[in-house]
Amino acid sequence: MRNLSARAGRWSAAHWKTAVLGWIVLVAVLFALSSLVDSKQVTSADVTSGDSKVAEQILLSAGFPPRVHRRERAHPAPLHAGHRPGLPGRGR
Repeated sequence: MRNLSARAGRWSAAHWKTAVLGWIVLVAVLFALSSLVDSKQVTSADVTSGDSKVAEQILLSAGFPPRVHRRERAHPAPLHAGHRPGLPGRGR
């Protein structure tokens, strides 16, 4: 069993279609199996420690709604023809 990687490389080069198809089938099977496994929703209190964990558990037990992270951008007012903000001249 010397040079197992060299033998595998030679086989893959000689049978590249089979090797590629084998990898695609392997990925598809693993993806299908991973979708069958139930996932657990982890709360922030589960991943913290110490005083932070105590505070997170108090907030969770108090019944506050979960935080929603939103980024809102301020949209500037539309520019009108002949109006250039910050420059002297005609404005509408």
